[in-house]
Amino acid sequence: MIKYRELEDLLNEYAGKNSSVLEIGSRPGCYAFAHHSVIHIESNIENLKGLDLLTTGSSLPFKNESFDMIFMVAVDYYVEDHEAMLAECQRVLKKGGRLIIATYKQENLAHQVATQDEAWHAFSEDEYAARYKKAGFNNFVIDKIINNPPQNPLKRAVWHFIPRGVLMLRSQWRIYSGIKI
Repeated sequence: MIKYRELEDLLNEYAGKNSSVLEIGSRPGCYAFAHHSVIHIESNIENLKGLDLLTTGSSLPFKNESFDMIFMVAVDYYVEDHEAMLAECQRVLKKGGRLIIATYKQENLAHQVATQDEAWHAFSEDEYAARYKKAGFNNFVIDKIINNPPQNPLKRAVWHFIPRGVLMLRSQWRIYSGIKI
């Protein structure tokens, strides 16, 4: 899994201090959190180093109001019952807790859904906003992050001179977040 530096910074900013964090669809250790307790869950990869629990996002084995923040990166479109997953996130988040879904923009998601048997849906930004609201989240925000620099040294050198605004236009990522009411 690729680690996006801007996403890690955003996750840490949203987590605040001394938060309990749940990562759904985990790649343990990919995103570093200072001063936080992080639980990593996954639904289909048993031999993943650092994995805490094998379960699905639609059935979380935690007590109500257990976490300050829940996040998932490039995962939610693989969840068949999206409403059940949002309901479970709502249940296990503390009041004022934040749910963050980092995913590809809709055009890229549509390609994923069309070409992969496991991918179920490709929601638009408006559909994400409606789903968050229906599940009981407010303060819905859409953030974008810039893709990491290319690996090719020549392209990487050029990338650093491209204005941030232009890079944001090309961003493939959308970060959706909302606060539990």
